[in-house]
Amino acid sequence: MQNQSSKAEQQRICPCDSQMVVALTIGVIAGSLIGFVLGWLWVNHWRAWAGVRLLELLTALGTCGAVIVAVGLHRESVNRSTKEQQRRARLYAVETRVSLQYFQNLAKALKELNFKIVSSPATKEDIRAIEYFVGEIVGFDQVRNMDIARFDCLSKKIPTNLAIGIGQLVQGALAARANLKLIPLMSDNLGALQNSILGAHLWLQGGFDILGSAIEALKPEIDICLAERA
Repeated sequence: MQNQSSKAEQQRICPCDSQMVVALTIGVIAGSLIGFVLGWLWVNHWRAWAGVRLLELLTALGTCGAVIVAVGLHRESVNRSTKEQQRRARLYAVETRVSLQYFQNLAKALKELNFKIVSSPATKEDIRAIEYFVGEIVGFDQVRNMDIARFDCLSKKIPTNLAIGIGQLVQGALAARANLKLIPLMSDNLGALQNSILGAHLWLQGGFDILGSAIEALKPEIDICLAERA
């Protein structure tokens, strides 16, 4: 049991602990060498340093050296972590690009149909098509359940625009569906009906544009990923 517990403790040791030990060791060695050189200069040349204790000087230089090396190792570790996050985010962009493109195509079709019935009466085919596209957009879980926060390491705007664009398109789709129910009720008030349809169009157009900007921002990241895998 003791051997198992000791092995478990060794597995829980963070790699950063060993890096810190190496940093301190290197810092002390570097400080000692620098201190030796300065001590030689003090004995042979710099009599003005007579009031400084050699041990204090070595301790100060060793500490400074250790801090400098530790900061360098920390930055290197952070850079490696960031690059790995970006690599995974690009892979995720490749995996989700088809779903995003399909969702954008659905939104475009619904947007055009919804705008069409502003100036011309909606036919039965138009109503069925709008119902279909609304159902597809609202129920398209591959996009609605995307982990868009993973794109944050690539650009702050990408996850923000994805969230806003998808949200506005869903709201616009629901508004377009609600307007279909108003058509038989507002046949004698076409002006109010057109305003309501235009309101849905604004939601759809805005969401479509914002989603499109996010997809365009992901394209160069996808190209980088595909080039690395080629």
